[in-house]
Amino acid sequence: MSSDRKPLLWVGILAAFVAGFAAALVYSGQLSQQASEPLAPQLPTKVGQGALKCLSVEKPIADQFGNNHDPVYLPGNGEGAFEHYLVIGHEEGIQHLYGSNSLGPNGSDWTLITDDLFVSEYHELDDGLLIDGVYYIFKDGKIFTYSGDIAKSSRQWQITGTTPNYLRDIGVYRDGDTIHIYGEYGDFEFGYDGLSLGYIKTDTSFADFELVSTKIIDPNTKLGGQWGIGDPTIFVSETKVYVAADLEGKDIPYRVSLWESSSFEKPFSFAGILAQADPPSAKSYKNHRVQDAEFVPAGEGTILMFANWRDEDGDPGKALPKFSEDWTRVVGGYTCRL
Repeated sequence: MSSDRKPLLWVGILAAFVAGFAAALVYSGQLSQQASEPLAPQLPTKVGQGALKCLSVEKPIADQFGNNHDPVYLPGNGEGAFEHYLVIGHEEGIQHLYGSNSLGPNGSDWTLITDDLFVSEYHELDDGLLIDGVYYIFKDGKIFTYSGDIAKSSRQWQITGTTPNYLRDIGVYRDGDTIHIYGEYGDFEFGYDGLSLGYIKTDTSFADFELVSTKIIDPNTKLGGQWGIGDPTIFVSETKVYVAADLEGKDIPYRVSLWESSSFEKPFSFAGILAQADPPSAKSYKNHRVQDAEFVPAGEGTILMFANWRDEDGDPGKALPKFSEDWTRVVGGYTCRL
């Protein structure tokens, strides 16, 4: 190689080195930026069989108000005109009461009894039970009770007990003399839910409570993000305990998750997503999110589920009063089978 070409060679080598070093800096910056960005939440590994499958009806039950949510089921106590009741949230201090003698998921199965049922000042209720002819409704650590025809119960409910305040938005299940309670534990940073579901149990006196676990259901078993979980409802088959619960992530709308266990007291396994919103482009009452599920056993292997549907654009609910902007919230039904 001639001596007059050596400077050009060194210039080329130096240029290539500078270019490579600059590219490395850019790539390193990209990696650093990616590392600083939170990863999208990953669903827990599906372990449970997820044998429970639900099919939604097309039209909601509460279809004339535009803001309904948090259904609570109560069986009839023989003193009213109906065998089944749904208490459905509306606004602060106002719930709606529906009755049915033909327990089903469709709006045609239910009759609006009153649109002015006052149980408490809250706009939503957690769960309910019928024990020895007495109605129990649970909300925000308080136990409300009423005896008689529930259609005549407005402003007649009494606070007769409390539940521990470290569990919120509870689901309650009676198993003989034992009351099983699951509820939100911890605080989800990006919403109103807990980071896990805790479990306590008591008896029908609601006098003493035993804390069994603060993580009987834990959706945050994977790194890279967090899930909020809450508003549980419970169903028991011959072999398993099922819990449906709200599940949300940052910028990820609510859906209903399913969890299963062989016992009330053993940790639950994730069994999949039980109900979720339709695509945003769908002209449906639930093209944004689904939440606030309530299980209702209907016999012969059938379980009904009622849930809050929220749409994004008020279509097809344009005739309904708007909940917020152009959104509507309604309560819809599902037929579920094992």
